[in-house]
Amino acid sequence: MKSMTGFFYLEKIIGNYMFSVNLKSYNGKFLEFKLRLPEIFSGYDLDIRNLISKYISRGNVFLNVGYKELVPRMNFTVNPNYIEAISKLRNSLSHTDLNIKNELSLGDFLSLKGALIIDEDSEHQEEIYGLFKGVLEETLFHYNNGRSFEGENTKSDIVSTLVLIEQDLKIVKEACNDINVRLFASIKENISKLMDEFRDISIAEEAAKMAIRLDINEEIIRLDSHIETFYKNLEYEICGKVLEFISQEMHREITTMSNKAVDLDIKNLILNMKLNLEKIKEQIRNVE
Repeated sequence: MKSMTGFFYLEKIIGNYMFSVNLKSYNGKFLEFKLRLPEIFSGYDLDIRNLISKYISRGNVFLNVGYKELVPRMNFTVNPNYIEAISKLRNSLSHTDLNIKNELSLGDFLSLKGALIIDEDSEHQEEIYGLFKGVLEETLFHYNNGRSFEGENTKSDIVSTLVLIEQDLKIVKEACNDINVRLFASIKENISKLMDEFRDISIAEEAAKMAIRLDINEEIIRLDSHIETFYKNLEYEICGKVLEFISQEMHREITTMSNKAVDLDIKNLILNMKLNLEKIKEQIRNVE
């Protein structure tokens, strides 16, 4: 079991490059990304998402990447659009009567904004991304270890709460047969008082039908089965969605039991079960 909430920060120097990776996540129904990448990695957005998806199946993921070249190494490229524009301008000026010199110095050219394209490490982009990818995978590894540790703590809390539900259910189950006998007798007595004039109607039969409608044995059996399935799925690494579904089924059975129960003590036990189930459902919302 893993928590959907996680955080890890890694800063690493490899050769001439320094990388920083800040990774955090919060609970969410689906896998959603918010990436902040330096320009040099902008073309690798999809590859980075695919890599993260191997480690995270759902949640809101925030990734902030920093990159710095310790000893700057830049490539300068002349902007061809400027060359073409200046050439046209010079030709047009040469056909005028204006006394303008036809020379353009390097200083003049460099003073033009955007005349030079500064391409930082474009030749080494693949190499740099490969180094960064290793740093990201290391970050994801430690990040996942933290989520697994947190997930085990959550699992322990869930099991403790589930045991409380089982204890209450056991008491309800043991009391159920005795309650059904008393319920049948009570219903039979009440019906007999109301139906003295209808001798052709079987009081015992009507009492039995009503007692069956109020019986919660079927709900107890189904809830027992759901709890067993819940325990089995707790052992899986990715189990959040399945546990959410099972807890909904458990809630349905407990609610039906609450609606049917007529004994006050049983109602209180069922209420405790419902409250403890709500605690479990709250914890499951943060399970991947």
